[in-house]
Amino acid sequence: MSIGRTKKDFVRRENHPTDTRAKRIINTDRGEELIKTVNPIVETVDHEVFFTEKEKLDVFIGLLSELKNNV
Repeated sequence: MSIGRTKKDFVRRENHPTDTRAKRIINTDRGEELIKTVNPIVETVDHEVFFTEKEKLDVFIGLLSELKNNV
């Protein structure tokens, strides 16, 4: 999954210092810049979807609660 991001220079893969089976995924400077650019947009959309229409959110939470109780 990180291969495309690696090729686009958003992350780099490093060997884990103690576990030779594992790799660590590290954000590059370019990846950090992308996060800084995209994060405010994601936060805005998140806020608009989950917090602007409280009545709909209350209905949604109620439905989720019913689903949970019926599983």
